[in-house]
Amino acid sequence: MDLNVIVSAIAAGVEDILEADTFEDGIRSLLERVGIAIGADRAYVIDDPGSERYDWCKDEDLPERDEPYFNRWLDRLKKFRAVYGDVEEFSADEQELLESLGIKTLLMLPIFVNGGFYGILGFEWYESGHKMGSEELDVLWAASRHIGEVIRRKRIEEAFKDSESLYRTMVEAADRVKLAFVMAQDVGEQKAVFQFVNDAFSEITGYTKDEMVGRLSLFDLIHPDDLEGVVDQYRARIQGERVSGYSEYRIVRKNREVRWVGVATAVTNYQGKPTSLSYFADITPRKRREEELRGYIHLLNSLSSTYIGLLDLDGRLIFANDPAISGLGYEREDVIGKIFWECDWFARDDVGKEVREAVEGVLSGKNLEIREIEVLSKDGKGVPLIFKVSPFLNEKGELAGVTVEGMVITELKRAENALKRSEKRYRTLIENMNEGLNVIDANGYFTLVNEAFCRLLEYEAEELLGMHVYEVLDDDNRKILSKELEKRRSGVRSRYELTWTAKSGRKIPTITAASPIFEDGIFKGSYGVLTDLTRIREAEELYRTIIDAASDAREGFALVQDIDGIEAKHVYVNDYYCELTGYTRDELYQMSAFELIPDDIKDEVHDRYIRKMRGEDLPRYHEFEWVRKDGRILTVGLSSAVTTYRGKPAFLYYFRDVTGERLLSEMLEVYRHHLEDLVEERTRELEQAHEQLRRKERLATIGELSGTFAHEIRNPLGAIKNSVYYLDMVLKDRSEKVNKHLSIMQREISRIDRLISDLLEFSRVKTPRKEEIVMEEVIRGAIEKVNIPEGIEVVLKDQSPPPTVLCGDPDQLERVFMNLLTNALDAIGDRGRIEIMVEDGDEEVVVTVRDTGCGIEKDIIGKIFEPLYTTKSNGIGLGLAICKQIIEAHSGCIEVESEEGVGTTFTLRFPRVILDE
Repeated sequence: MDLNVIVSAIAAGVEDILEADTFEDGIRSLLERVGIAIGADRAYVIDDPGSERYDWCKDEDLPERDEPYFNRWLDRLKKFRAVYGDVEEFSADEQELLESLGIKTLLMLPIFVNGGFYGILGFEWYESGHKMGSEELDVLWAASRHIGEVIRRKRIEEAFKDSESLYRTMVEAADRVKLAFVMAQDVGEQKAVFQFVNDAFSEITGYTKDEMVGRLSLFDLIHPDDLEGVVDQYRARIQGERVSGYSEYRIVRKNREVRWVGVATAVTNYQGKPTSLSYFADITPRKRREEELRGYIHLLNSLSSTYIGLLDLDGRLIFANDPAISGLGYEREDVIGKIFWECDWFARDDVGKEVREAVEGVLSGKNLEIREIEVLSKDGKGVPLIFKVSPFLNEKGELAGVTVEGMVITELKRAENALKRSEKRYRTLIENMNEGLNVIDANGYFTLVNEAFCRLLEYEAEELLGMHVYEVLDDDNRKILSKELEKRRSGVRSRYELTWTAKSGRKIPTITAASPIFEDGIFKGSYGVLTDLTRIREAEELYRTIIDAASDAREGFALVQDIDGIEAKHVYVNDYYCELTGYTRDELYQMSAFELIPDDIKDEVHDRYIRKMRGEDLPRYHEFEWVRKDGRILTVGLSSAVTTYRGKPAFLYYFRDVTGERLLSEMLEVYRHHLEDLVEERTRELEQAHEQLRRKERLATIGELSGTFAHEIRNPLGAIKNSVYYLDMVLKDRSEKVNKHLSIMQREISRIDRLISDLLEFSRVKTPRKEEIVMEEVIRGAIEKVNIPEGIEVVLKDQSPPPTVLCGDPDQLERVFMNLLTNALDAIGDRGRIEIMVEDGDEEVVVTVRDTGCGIEKDIIGKIFEPLYTTKSNGIGLGLAICKQIIEAHSGCIEVESEEGVGTTFTLRFPRVILDE
């Protein structure tokens, strides 16, 4: 699974939820995106009672899930633990449940809203092999948290809409006291032309009456974003449709200032025309206050661990934010409008009494009351608070009510403990780092060093603290650090190489990652994490020695990187690489490795490079052509690997000149293929000869047996036939039953006689009596001699002119086509088509016989030409064997193709060179 794809799917899904018209549409979009990204077959979100469920299935035909099978894992999920694994990893009864549902892998994650368990985010896989790593699981945990947060926000928005509606009703009643009046009417093609305006409307718009009456349309003043809706409402009213009489929209004053207006409209008849009468009030201040109130309420509701309320002068609660109500399990009607200290939050008498004293103290003139109390949630759980009461003053500075605020102590304690744990964890982390770490103030003095940094510079921590950083650097490195510190003051982080001077005078090369420290926008210093490069530098020297020595062994070496805007730019090459390419080092260091590749294979080599750099597993060794500076083409054998150099991907390769080896190899390969072809040809000829010999021996045996058997049967069969004929002659007054049995005997004697003829035909050695024939005429003769039922169509597609003339035995070939036609009729049944096509080619004559019958089964199609093999109840399996024998006697061959339920095609091939003899 691609982690980036999963993260992108979650981000897009959350965006869909926030932008969707309904929460259901948004959550289904998120489930689809995430389900596809992780390859799941089903994804769902379901609340704890199971009353709300949102599903996505990859296969739309999957049945819905009604049974709450997840109940067995609810306790685990409510403890913020996931349920995840392949079916084999669950207990026996759980396995039985999952297998009954077809689930191979299951993942369920809890969803929490305002700290309470809401429900489940689940995924199901119906095929094995979908195990995920910890990173993918962490990302899906984040998805469950996002869903919980979105649900919380949706609830906040719904509560705000209630408050907004109440607020609008209150302020509209106050803002309509001073009203502007307008009368508008359609004049010709111009709609809603002003017929009358009063002074108040002129004041709102900035236009004079003369500028508006009879000249301007109401629509000329409407803001472009609101124009379409206003026009639609106007038309609907003029046409007599029932439309709300009040609307709010924006107008553009003469000075281009935008103002909000509230408009009450009615339609009357003036001078015989429908006329719009409208009262306007400037509600811009209210709209601004609404926006401020919306932001204020949003802010109050976002304080999840802070409870805020507002009391009137009688101590009644007139406002409370969501955490104070739903966060503690209450509904708004449980508390709003009630005496504050009598609310169920303070069900314990002593707490209610203490709250009342604090509120009455502020109402009597005290500025602030702070106490520590415990309130009760709906389910009776105690929640400790820091409780603060303060006066609420109106714009005149008069006492208008009381604000109450409660901060959850458990959150403060948890934050305090987390801070202590975090401080201890980071201090332990710093002290146990393998890399050196130091912090310097804005003036360059050490204020923090870890043990690794002290070991690196051979100082004690007490010696370094308070020391200026320049004291452990030589002149050149002081200049480097001075430039870097200027970057820190500008807020820039960077990585750079710096060589420190240890206490013993030893030079220590390092790579330093440094970041600035700011407090309230003021530069306070910087910190750096150092990696000792001493061993790396020594290793570099060793590797350089080894690589350069490769030149003596006639091995080229190169390291290339995508840098300086050049793809596969040479970063390092050894001497033999230069010798082999004909370029100097300086020339190569300005070139891409692709400049050495011939144009005809450059795309192929480039594609291989890209795939290798992306991590695709390709063979390490590869051979291709190379163009030297002098234009000469070489063949090189290259072994490559992808590595990292200076923090960036790099391509490392060794190669040598294999031009001579390639030439020799190609010669050997050609000779090897020649030998293989020769051996294969001889083997094939031997196998064919052996098969022909084996077949001839078998056919000779069958033929000899068939001839003897046929002669032995034919004599007694003749006597039986004569006896039946005699009985038919002498029995004049015979019953219907006798007639029936005589007919059966005559029919079966004829059938046996035909079988004997087939046996004799097969047993005789047949040499075709060749003469010049027309293939189409032979086929037509066969068609005429076969009884074709009315429901079957036989079509001969011949080449006319000229006819297909060749040398052959017409009787034998006619027998072949009669047999093929008879078999086709048996396969077709009552209705179908037989198509015969003759193709006269230069090298051979090809005849195809294609039927639309039932076809031949695949497992028996290879046996149909064997003597005595048959699938018919009234045959002995010699028809196709005789056909094959006749065709091969004409130096031809017969092939068959068949598809069950579609039909069968027999192809007969007669070589032209033989027929012309």
